[in-house]
Order: sequence, then C-alpha cells, then structure tokens
Amino acid sequence: MYLPRQLISHLYQQLLRSHHPLSPPVLILVALEPDALCACRILTALLKRDYIPHKIQPVAGYGDLARAGEELVKPMRTNNGGSGGVVVCLGVGGLVDLSEILCLSTEEDDEEEDMGGVEVWVFDARRPW
Repeated sequence: MYLPRQLISHLYQQLLRSHHPLSPPVLILVALEPDALCACRILTALLKRDYIPHKIQPVAGYGDLARAGEELVKPMRTNNGGSGGVVVCLGVGGLVDLSEILCLSTEEDDEEEDMGGVEVWVFDARRPW
C-alpha cells in the first residue's frame, strides 16, 4: 500500500501503540547511501527515545538483501518459530519483489498472502516500474 508523505507519522504512531521494550526488535535494512543513512540516523534516534528495541543491518546490494532475508527475516516469521515483527527498508526494496527476496512467501503460501506476522515498511525514493 502506498502512503502519502503526510500520513507517515501514522505508521510511527501505530508502532508506538503496538511495541514495548520487551517486543522483538524492529529490523532496519538500510542502503549504504547518504539519504538512507541520514533517515536511519533519524529513525534510530526516535526509536531510542521511545525505548523501542531495534537492530540495524546495512545492505550493499541485492545479494546482501537476500542474505538478510535468509538470516534475519526468515527466522522472524511465526511459521518458523519466530514472533513476527517489523522490518523497515530504507533506500532498498522499491524496485524488487520483497516477499521473494526476504523469504516472506513460500510455495505453500501462494494461495494465501501470509507473511508470518512480519510487517515490511519500504521507504525508497526510487519508484517501482
């Protein structure tokens, strides 16, 4: 779903309502470019202020993105014994199918769009084709 810039604050308010210090950490996948790094700095300052646990994973390309999906996002799925959570993509993911790269869908999930309790937010200046 596309959210206009004016409504992005509603996402953060939802995060505040749904998370507490004992919740699973918010995973931030950040591209190694100035805009994404600055956005990561701002977001982590907000998360620290509100005592929301988070983890930052730098992503240098599609290989790193797929590796993060396999090693970090896939274990978060409730289908794999995880407890779900939020994945924030800063500067990555606007041009690719994230459900495939981040291991959020399997062959069994084709009929039903079940991402295993994982919510993905994409903040990317590049627009998809």
